[in-house]
Amino acid sequence: ATDVCLRFQNQNQCSTTGDSARGAAHLRRSAVILLSGSNSPLVIIPAAFNAGGFVSIPVANCPLDSPVIPVNVPFQLDDGFGNATAASTAVAVSTESDLITAAVDPSAVPNLVLGLNPARDSLNAPKASTSLSDATLIGTIHRLKLTPVASTSGTGNCAAGTSGVVVKVTSPSGVAVNAGILFEGEDRSAARSVLTVRVQ
Repeated sequence: ATDVCLRFQNQNQCSTTGDSARGAAHLRRSAVILLSGSNSPLVIIPAAFNAGGFVSIPVANCPLDSPVIPVNVPFQLDDGFGNATAASTAVAVSTESDLITAAVDPSAVPNLVLGLNPARDSLNAPKASTSLSDATLIGTIHRLKLTPVASTSGTGNCAAGTSGVVVKVTSPSGVAVNAGILFEGEDRSAARSVLTVRVQ
């Protein structure tokens, strides 16, 4: 909803044009406060990083006598219903093997201050979409940095193989759960608990 008038000196009367009197003005502003009780956070990875249900890292990312080249994968985190998780929610990542290392930034959900958007804010229901261009989705953007390790063969390639990444989300009250993970466009019900990463 949008404000159509302002209360000036008279608290019982609104005016869109003012009262032409000097003095204190009582202003108001609408706000939408999201209170999510969800314990099923969801990570949505852009479709461009979907190499067939997994994220791919080229073996050539470990050039001989040069720094290893990481792959940065952005993702959007929401509460599982298309709304942001609480501010200060901690986000951490771990890997299933030492084939890769993983780090996330930012590692905590920032406090979101959004302008009013009737198309977004009027929907009082869980959101089914996983399109990152959907304006009704409210999430926070994070970056997953995946770094492969160099092969011990000395050939200038990364060690090839498959590993997995788990995203753990901890609420400000200390409740920790592993986030569901999916690629943009996949159904929310298809969320996986581990992101498969292949160095190939």
